[in-house]
Amino acid sequence: MIGFIIQARTESTRYPNKIVLPFYQEDSIITLLLKKLKSNFDLPIILATSTKTSNDIIEKIAIENDVSCFRGSENDVLQRFIDAAEKFNLTYIIRICSDNPFIDVERIQLLLNFFNENQELDYISFLVKNTPSIKTHFGFWSEIVSLEALKRVKSLTNDGFYFEHVTNFIYTNPSSFKIEWIDEQKELNESIRTTVDTQEDFSIVSQLFEKSMEQKWNLDNLIDFLSAQDELLEKMYKQIHSNSK
Repeated sequence: MIGFIIQARTESTRYPNKIVLPFYQEDSIITLLLKKLKSNFDLPIILATSTKTSNDIIEKIAIENDVSCFRGSENDVLQRFIDAAEKFNLTYIIRICSDNPFIDVERIQLLLNFFNENQELDYISFLVKNTPSIKTHFGFWSEIVSLEALKRVKSLTNDGFYFEHVTNFIYTNPSSFKIEWIDEQKELNESIRTTVDTQEDFSIVSQLFEKSMEQKWNLDNLIDFLSAQDELLEKMYKQIHSNSK
């Protein structure tokens, strides 16, 4: 079975509680993500957070939105994913990062379509300017990974970096896994950033999100708009270089 796992925690280093603060019409980023996924896909959704009491609010949001919640390791996110998938009987995971309010449902559907025709793969995601999308600052894409591949990562490395960055070991060791990439066809200005990491990101992206909802933009509309906004792109550019991954 395939389903969504959204990794979420409140104790962000750069901007704590960013995913649970009011972001658009009193809804938090995590609530908006849940609403988006629930309204577009008939698949299990699991909010995966840690056992720390500071994350009680995330479990509360899961209950309020009628989705499952799993609580596991704070720092070993890889093990948290493995344990969550096993508890809810997922063999494949659509991994969603909770700080990406502009995650695109059309790209998720493309991933699912590709997965349905290639279920022998360990990992599927988008390649953006020859870079795995999860490593970019754009914030539009997700990835599909098998539970078996995540378990294999655990058996192949003891490096804590890979326990925090769940899929990094897979795409940096392509000879050990069955991987396929979907090339993103839309041209993107390198300064676009809709990942929310800092308070400045939160301010920029929340205003942009409000405008996108008013205009009923899809991702292509959003990118076209941003590409013509030099002042906004300059602000995003500064955030990219201050907070590079």
